[in-house]
Amino acid sequence: MTKATILLAEDDEIMRVTLTDFLAKNGWSVDEVSDGREAREKLRQNCYQLVVSDIRMPGGGGFDLLDEIRLKKIPPPIIFMTAYGSDSEKILCMQKGAAAYLLKPFEMDELLYQVRKLLSPHLAP
Repeated sequence: MTKATILLAEDDEIMRVTLTDFLAKNGWSVDEVSDGREAREKLRQNCYQLVVSDIRMPGGGGFDLLDEIRLKKIPPPIIFMTAYGSDSEKILCMQKGAAAYLLKPFEMDELLYQVRKLLSPHLAP
């Protein structure tokens, strides 16, 4: 069975380390980046089964990342996270193709549920 690889794009260091540790402890491989530019570069170089991204980051936000994802032959689903969300932003994210939208602070169980739901069974840990 193949271990799924997740790209995590989060500019807040504490949040990034916390999420990376949490996802890794649940059995997934995680590549972490701290800004949108790094995230787009990783997407060009690697194949990910899932992307978890903050919406607002230096070097281009989540929507820029979503544009890059759409260029992939098999685009991975994306979970957007934000501390400054609104209902209208959530609707926009979903209309643009996000698989899920989490408002920070969120329960780690909610992230776990979304990740498990989005990864196909043969890629889940």
